[in-house]
Amino acid sequence: MLLSAISAVLQEIPSYGMDRDDMLRAYSILGQDNGCRLGSLLGIPKNLRKDWLLMHIKADQA
Repeated sequence: MLLSAISAVLQEIPSYGMDRDDMLRAYSILGQDNGCRLGSLLGIPKNLRKDWLLMHIKADQA
């Protein structure tokens, strides 16, 4: 169920500026902490979600 929720949220985010690896990292990030990060993403406005994900992707790569 968590994976389907993650998939639904990611499909709403424009993929412009995000490559395939970024999308896979986003799945991994959102699946951590029993969905707490997914809840955080859902709690912010839709126009900020892509930037939030990219910020977390970059932080995980550091």
